[in-house]
Amino acid sequence: MIIRKQHIIFFTYIVLYRLLVDFCYEYIVSDVFYYWNFRRDSTLGSMSVSWLFLLTLSPLIIKTFQARGFSGAVVSMFILVSLVPTTTLIGFSSFYDGKFVLLIYIYWLILLMANISINVIKLPLNNSRDYFVASSILLSVCLSVVYVSFRYTGFRFQFSLIDVYQFRAEAREFEVGLLLGYLVSAADNLLPVILVYCLTIKRYFIASILSAVIFINYGISSTKQVIFLLMLAYFFSIFFKSREPKNYYIAGFSMLLIFSIIEWWFIGTWFLTDVFSFRLMFIPSSLHYAYFDFFSNNELDLYRQSALRVFFDSPYKDNIQFLMGERLIGDFSARANNGLFTEAYYNLGVAGVIFIPIIIVGILKFLEGALRGLDHRVGAIFAVAATFVFMSVPFPTALLSTGMLAIFLVLSFLPRNQVNVVNLEQNNN
Repeated sequence: MIIRKQHIIFFTYIVLYRLLVDFCYEYIVSDVFYYWNFRRDSTLGSMSVSWLFLLTLSPLIIKTFQARGFSGAVVSMFILVSLVPTTTLIGFSSFYDGKFVLLIYIYWLILLMANISINVIKLPLNNSRDYFVASSILLSVCLSVVYVSFRYTGFRFQFSLIDVYQFRAEAREFEVGLLLGYLVSAADNLLPVILVYCLTIKRYFIASILSAVIFINYGISSTKQVIFLLMLAYFFSIFFKSREPKNYYIAGFSMLLIFSIIEWWFIGTWFLTDVFSFRLMFIPSSLHYAYFDFFSNNELDLYRQSALRVFFDSPYKDNIQFLMGERLIGDFSARANNGLFTEAYYNLGVAGVIFIPIIIVGILKFLEGALRGLDHRVGAIFAVAATFVFMSVPFPTALLSTGMLAIFLVLSFLPRNQVNVVNLEQNNN
């Protein structure tokens, strides 16, 4: 790779971003959230390994940031909210097993290389004005949300982002059935994506209805992702009409870290740290080692609690995610769900570390095929939703239970401008 000025700029951004993540961890997260076993146990050796980890991957990281499209956006966010915080934890956790560090390095190396090497899977797309299939799926999802909200919560409207965990526990007890449960789960990610599509084609009345349904959906289980995607849908639609938001990811995440530091220093509170770096970055990153530590000495699950549960019994009687929550903080109701390296290792061990990142990239390239010819803002909001999903759950669950396939199907049947498809093909050639 020929080193250009742009490469040096991106490299500088990566280093500065890592320093911000380190600072937030050392001076805020490890103090405020110490009960998650966040330690300041750094040595010269652990810090050197953590920086070597990051810097040797930096050429691939730079190429990822420069790549266009949906999969590039998703993997870029993986880097910012998972890879870099993982290197920070390696630096401050000298007790980490060397095998773990090597395996997670291999995982990221394969994922980054696969994303650069695998092409988008091109699919036949709808170029007509027929909305029937997409509208039918969307209407089914909206009606399901309204029914569940009315039937189980009495149309509860939730305005808080803090006191929500009792509602999540309550929602787990709803006996809604398989189909209805899938449709409501799909709403979390599908509705914000279609909201952006409606805003880009100026269907404002439909967009207002979708916004109301999304807000009703937030009242069901109070999942922060739902309300965050609603706000982000409008933000992308208004401010990124001519450019992909991906170009600003590292700057935006850096600003959130800087504001977190300012809040901590000058106000003495840690709201931004709580909702951003602690929950989105450090908890998932710390879970990678927690799962590795447990499953290095216990039987692998082999997807017997997810894709293969209909055919085989898991060796673990309790849900593994709740089991790990109890193991980490002594609370069985705390759901320690996680994806990416965690999924790969606790299901397939070393083999998973090698093959699962390739499968995930293949899925992203397949999903990206449904976005050809659509406004880049639709792909941007879908990328954020997909990032949350693949970071949180195993890929079979991501496809079957979170609406990823429903979004793919709806996007495939949305009308698009054939000129946009042709222009995209020319840009990629």
